[in-house]
Amino acid sequence: MIKKIVLGTACLALICLIVNFSQQIVKLWGLTGVLKNKNNQVLLLEKENQVLESRLKKVADSSYVEEVAREKLGMAKTGEVVVVIPESDLLPPAVEESLPPLVWQQWWKRFAD
Repeated sequence: MIKKIVLGTACLALICLIVNFSQQIVKLWGLTGVLKNKNNQVLLLEKENQVLESRLKKVADSSYVEEVAREKLGMAKTGEVVVVIPESDLLPPAVEESLPPLVWQQWWKRFAD
């Protein structure tokens, strides 16, 4: 009788250990996926960091600052003259006026009129 109780207790303890061990394995398996995702995020952030560092070097350069000041802010060095061309002079003439009507428009005109 005592042997059966000890054997039953041992079997119950073994089952509990197996269940606990399997739960830990499943949890560990899930964490490896999380770890892979985090590693991918780290790689993406490192690439973004490299891009931002190169952009920072470019922006910190005095030639870039001068270029932005000239082109976007309309500034000039002493002795230079800023020439502003009106937008109306920059736009090309209307292309639609010089082109003949499309073939389907010509046919439509013949049948509709």
